[in-house]
Amino acid sequence: MVDAVTKAGVVNMVCHNYRRIPAIVQAKRMIEAGDLGTIYHYRARYAQDWIVDPNFPLVWRLQSKIAGSGTHGDIDAHIIDLGRYLIGEFSEVCGQNGNVHQGASAAGRAEQERQGDGRRCVMFIGRFANGTLANLEATRFAPGRKNAIQIEINGSKGSLAFDFEDMNQLKYYNEADPADRRGFRDILVTQGGGVHPTLAIGGRRDTSSGMNTRSCIPSQTSSTRSWTSAPSNRRSRMAWRTRWCWTR
Repeated sequence: MVDAVTKAGVVNMVCHNYRRIPAIVQAKRMIEAGDLGTIYHYRARYAQDWIVDPNFPLVWRLQSKIAGSGTHGDIDAHIIDLGRYLIGEFSEVCGQNGNVHQGASAAGRAEQERQGDGRRCVMFIGRFANGTLANLEATRFAPGRKNAIQIEINGSKGSLAFDFEDMNQLKYYNEADPADRRGFRDILVTQGGGVHPTLAIGGRRDTSSGMNTRSCIPSQTSSTRSWTSAPSNRRSRMAWRTRWCWTR
């Protein structure tokens, strides 16, 4: 893919923007600081409900020839990326997927089969290189879940839990608390001034978290991911304006 876009002279980007949710960045800080101790489990679920209606139209995301791996590539990829960001690289996985059939008629079932991967739910278990166990699920058939990225990480010293539908809250359990006061507490991850990671607005950069939301293009010549100016072409500028970009 890199060779193809280099030859074509176009911009290509995989936008795993959920890494830059302030609560996720805060979780990474706490994990790296050792607040959770040795990490035992990474559990993640990405649940939506927008195709629960059996009459939902056959949009491009539901067409295997266009969307490729369907639910796995569309939303499961995000919680896989979050696992890599928070925990590390996967060393082994074992998974399954299956179509959800809606409606009793043979014609309806045939149409849903034709849609292929787009109506599949996926799940897998695995192990990270550091020994952490993983359990992931992605589905678009969870009534009431509009865009729920739900993560729980358990370690020897405590746990963290997060739900994107309550994105300003990070739940933290500290095993070192007195026995009569233990329980998950809510961290409101909204404090600026370097207290919590914050998203930059209008091109301003939050130096405390290394974020930058200006329109930008990654330099392909630097291993530190430096950034060059936004494209001059209007269509390209509009496409990049809503992207989240960051430096490391």
